[in-house]
Amino acid sequence: MPAERRPNEVTLSEPARRLYRARARSLSTLAATLSLIALTIVGCGATNSTGTASVSPSGSATSSAHPASPPASPSSSPAPSDSPSPTPIRLPSQSTVEWGRTWDALPPGFPLPAGAVPSEIGVAASGVFDLAEDVATASGVMQGALEAGGFRTAGVSGPLEDGGVVIDSIGPGDGCRAQTTIVRQGGVTMMTVLYGAECPFR
Repeated sequence: MPAERRPNEVTLSEPARRLYRARARSLSTLAATLSLIALTIVGCGATNSTGTASVSPSGSATSSAHPASPPASPSSSPAPSDSPSPTPIRLPSQSTVEWGRTWDALPPGFPLPAGAVPSEIGVAASGVFDLAEDVATASGVMQGALEAGGFRTAGVSGPLEDGGVVIDSIGPGDGCRAQTTIVRQGGVTMMTVLYGAECPFR
């Protein structure tokens, strides 16, 4: 007896059954493929969160694995000093005169009265100057300048026959001596200084 059919049941032919089964397999394969794609997308998202490059909405690639390195700090080594090194004083020559051995020049720190001008008269001495004052006034001013500059007055001679005054002084250091002669010549007060070779030149 033929099988009893249920109401609304459709009887398919064999070709229709094969087509139905083929479509069912295709749908199953599609579903598996979609599931695999979804898992891959989830995996890529997890990888991006650990530091691989991802694409920002603007389309530029960004990376969170390696933050930008901080700018290099400036060198801690000190800059070379711009101040020039002090120039050493070049020592002058020495000469021997009747008074003794002297420097042929006066050191920069040697005390002089205000207004003393180097003289053009060539004399064998450590220094020769023209002064505006008379002999008496100039000798008093020079003696005070020497004592203020660290020289002790050993003696004052004068006025001499030519009207001049001689000041003998003892300076700092062993054996340091200086002699200052102030005299009026040709309407000009001239001062001659002998600075002993034993004195420091500074």
